[in-house]
Amino acid sequence: MTSEKVKCLYCQSVNAITKSHCDHCGMPLAKSHPESANTKIKMFKPIYIVIVIFAIIMMFYLPR
Repeated sequence: MTSEKVKCLYCQSVNAITKSHCDHCGMPLAKSHPESANTKIKMFKPIYIVIVIFAIIMMFYLPR
C-alpha cells in the first residue's frame, strides 16, 4: 500500500492517493492534482519557451 497523499480541491483535507472520493466532504478527487510536481513541470516548460522567444524577438525589434 502506498503512503502518498493528495489534498482535496474543495475542503483541503488530506486523503490517500488511492481514494476516488474525499473522506471528509465526499467530493471526487482530481485525477491529476494541480499542485503535483508533474503538473508544475508541464506548465513551466511551455511558459519558459514563450518567454525566451519573446526576449529574443524584442532584442531585434526594439531600437538600439
